[in-house]
This record gives sequence, structure tokens and C-alpha cells, in this order.
Amino acid sequence: IFFRAAMATATEQHPQLTLNILSELRSRQQTHGLRSQDYDRYRGYCQRKIRRIHKAQKFLHGNGKKYVAKPVLPDKVENTELLLLVLLQAERAWAYAEHLKEANSEGAMRKTQHRLSRLNRAVKWARDLHELTVARCDDVTQLQAEGYLHEMVGLSQLARLNYEPALSAYTKARDVWDKLMSTQIRELIVPRVVELEQNRRLCGYKLGLDTSKFDTIEGIGGNVDNKCVAGLTWRGKPLILYSDKLRDLVTSAQEKTEAIVAERAKPQDFISGTTALNNTLEMYDKLFICYNDAITIVKQDLRQESADNSQLHLCLNYFSYILLEQTIQRNLYLIEAYTARYSAGTREKTAKMLKVICPSDIVRLYDILVQNVVDVLALPGIEDHEQLGGKYEAQMSLYRAARLYWKAEAFSRANQYIEATACLMEGEKFISDAYSLSRKMGLDTTECEDLSTKLRARKCIAKGSSYLMHHKKGEQLAGETAKMTLEEDKSEQKVVECINDYVDCEALIGIPLDLQPIPCKPLFYDMAEHFVQEVDFYERSGKKRKVTQEPVTKGENIAKQPTEKKDSPTQPAQAKGWLSGLWGS
Repeated sequence: IFFRAAMATATEQHPQLTLNILSELRSRQQTHGLRSQDYDRYRGYCQRKIRRIHKAQKFLHGNGKKYVAKPVLPDKVENTELLLLVLLQAERAWAYAEHLKEANSEGAMRKTQHRLSRLNRAVKWARDLHELTVARCDDVTQLQAEGYLHEMVGLSQLARLNYEPALSAYTKARDVWDKLMSTQIRELIVPRVVELEQNRRLCGYKLGLDTSKFDTIEGIGGNVDNKCVAGLTWRGKPLILYSDKLRDLVTSAQEKTEAIVAERAKPQDFISGTTALNNTLEMYDKLFICYNDAITIVKQDLRQESADNSQLHLCLNYFSYILLEQTIQRNLYLIEAYTARYSAGTREKTAKMLKVICPSDIVRLYDILVQNVVDVLALPGIEDHEQLGGKYEAQMSLYRAARLYWKAEAFSRANQYIEATACLMEGEKFISDAYSLSRKMGLDTTECEDLSTKLRARKCIAKGSSYLMHHKKGEQLAGETAKMTLEEDKSEQKVVECINDYVDCEALIGIPLDLQPIPCKPLFYDMAEHFVQEVDFYERSGKKRKVTQEPVTKGENIAKQPTEKKDSPTQPAQAKGWLSGLWGS
């Protein structure tokens, strides 16, 4: 009663305030962590901001000695800072609950109860904010606070699996946002309505209701702005991009696609250099990064079962399809460049600094193209779709025929004309299937007709080359056989034998080499040594002959007497020489 009386008194004394709640939430969430789904960082920011507001407004709890809670009453709200204080209190509790949800991957009961208690606290602060805006703010601010309160109530009930109260709260929030669609904050409301509709559809599905009425977002003020939802359709269904980051990525990807189309529209010179080719390929790489990031975000959201995932599956299929389609266009661009270089290389040897392109390189690119088309047809609903399924079936047949054409070109370069003819005949079957499918689907058949003409021309060339090659080999063999004879017309001399004379010799040298006698190392024998008598100079010198004593071996008790060795002057000396060891002493 006192709180309501204070609200009535404050309304009479103080002027109305204006606080753009959705704008404040959008700027702070995107700046402080929620762009990357970092709830803990956002919670820390809210806590610090609350402390700064308390100090700046001198709205501290207690009297300096003990803690005394000081509630935010309407008569104390003189500016929007205290309203922002209550809003950040609700955001801090909500961010803490979301952080506990991410950390509780194992489903612990304690963390679940903690999360539910923080959601209750967020609902309490949101209700306080709504009551303060009713007492002190204008109508737009009151409606924003009311919608914010209903969203918090719906989130709290959904976390407790109370689907009927959650559906009621989300429906009330939807009605509040519908009232604000005509204001200037419409752009901020649309993303919240899209996310709210997903939760409503989930609640209706759990309650067994007809969810077809939740498929569209009609009734929120007409067509949605392209900057908010991007206005995309996939297989006849509107594609709703609920995330700001997804919308930014799609916008960036569309800009890069337009830049690629403009770059490819310029005259391309693939022979003189690679600058234009490399620039275009870099643009394709940046485009692929955007779509890969978008697919990653959608897959992360699919792991969370807090919302209906029908729109998420549509987004995932759409981004996968666009990524594969752009990959096909990139490979076709590479085939165009490789074909131009190969044609220039076969006519004249120019651009030596560039890589020499072989038909096998182009065959490899067509293999990748066929695999890309197979991946597109593997996407859910593509093969059963009448237009898309027939279109990519025709493209697959066309690419297979072109692959066989370049494979035949590779065989022709290796003079394997039989294999080349077989490839070309098989390619004609594929091009016939592609032509019939294109005519059936009402597609352009110019490319099929051009490739069919090339296949027929290449098959005629291969057959003619095969005939000429085999006919020429037969004539050459017949001529060589006619020249064969059993008579030896050529001279038997070798080139080394008639270097100074010009003679038609058959070989450089004779194989095997002829044997010739060569002198070997002579042996000298001293035959006169046996007939020479040595002179005994000891008798003439008067010196005594030295006596040699043999060594005594260990264990012998009797020492040997020294013996005198004397050569007889008349005894002939023993034979000595190189081979003296053969006859003994």
C-alpha cells in the first residue's frame, strides 16, 4: 500500500521520464559479450555498472556501519539512472542463469535449481522496473517494460517446463510488441518477436496444439525490413534470421557476391598473368568464410533445445546450398582459366612463367564439380524438388560429359586413340541425357549443344589419327622388311681401325674385343751363385771366430755346450734367390 501511494505521489510531483529499454539492451548486449554468447562476461559488466551507478547517484546501501537495503522507490527516481539500475539488475540475474545453463551440460540438479532461482530474481527485478515505469515514465517506456516483464516470465516458466503459463506470457509479450510496431523502435522489436515466435511454437508443440499458425510472423506490422530479417526465402518458405551476427554475415556475403559478379564481368586475361585470377579467388575465399561462420552459428544454436529448431534447419540447409553453389561457380571459373591457358599453350609457347596446364588438371576440376553436385543433391528436399532436382541432374550429366571430353584429350596426347574414342562415345551418351533433361526443365541448352559438337569433332579426329598412325606403321614395317637381305654389304672394319679414311663402318669397335699377345713382367734367376766359392777372411785377419750360444729353454737341467760353427771353404754355399724357398735349404 505504501509503494502504490508513493507511486501516486511521485506521479503528481515529478515529470515523466523516457527510457528506451530495447535500445539500451541492444547496445550493451552487443558491446559486452553477447555478440559471442559470452554470458559470464556480460554478467560481470552488469555487476560493475550497477556498482558505478550506486556510487554516482549516492544510492549506497547501509549507513557506513552495517548493510541496510535501500529499495528504489518512485519518489526517489529523479532521472533514468535508477531505472537503468533496476534494468541491469534483471539483466545480471538473467545472464547468470544463462551462464549456469551452458555450464550445466551434465544436468546437475544443484545447478538447475540455482538457475531457476536466478530466473526468479530476474522476474522480480523486471516486475519492479515495470511498476517504476508505470509511476514515472511515458507510455512507450511502460509498454517496453511490460513486454520485457512478460518475456522474463515466459522464459522462467519455460525453464520449469510449464508450457501453458509460458505460452500465455509469450502471447502477452507478442501483443505488447504489436502495439509498438508503429513507433521508431520497430527495428529493435522485430528480432525479439522472431525469437518469441519460436518459443511460442515450441510451447504449442509440447501442448499438442496446431503449430501452423506460428509458422509466419504476420501481424507484426507488415513486411519485415530487409535489414532485420534479410527477406530470404528457401524452397518457398520465408527464412527468418533471428541473430544479429547472422544478419551481418549474410549482408557481408551478399556484398562479396556482388563484387565477384562485377569482377567476373570484366574482360579476363588468363594468359598474360595471374593477378586477376588470384584476386577473384581471394574474394571467393572471403565469401566462403562468411557462409562457414554462419553455418557454425546455426549448428551451435541447434545444440540448444530451448527454442523450436524448424527455422534453424531451414537456415542450415539454405547456407549449405549457397556455399555449394558458390563453390561450383568458383570451380567453373577455374575451368575457364585453365582451358584458356591450355589452348594458348598448344598454339604457341607463351607465358613461360605460368604453370603448364595439362588435360588431367581440367579432368580433376570436373571430378570436384561432379562431387559438388552430388553434395547438393544430398541436401534435404533438393532431390525431391521438381525444379532444383532436375536442374542439378542435368548439370551432373553435362559435367560428366565434359570430364570424358578432357579425358579423351589426355589419351589423344599419349597417342592412345582407341581409349580416347571410347571416352568420347560414352560422353555422347551423357550429353544426350543432359540435353533431354534441360529441354524437359525448360533450361538453356546452348552449352549442351556446344559440347556435343566438340565431342563429335574430337571423335572424328581421334578415329582419323588412329587410322593414320596404324597405316603409317604398316607402311614403315613393309619398307623395312623389303630392305632386309642376307648379304653383308657393309664393311667389317671398325671405326677405330680406319680413323683417317672415310669408310662406311658398321660399328665403332668390335664386341667382344680381339685378343692380342702382350709382354709380361720378366723373371731373372741367379744361376751363377751356386758356382762361386766364398773366401774365408777370418784366417787372414787373425781374429777368432765368434761363438754363438743357443738359448736354453725353461725346464732343461743340462745346459747345452756352445758349438763352433765353421764353414768349410771348400763346401759350396747354399742356393739363394727369389725362388730359393721352393727347393728348401
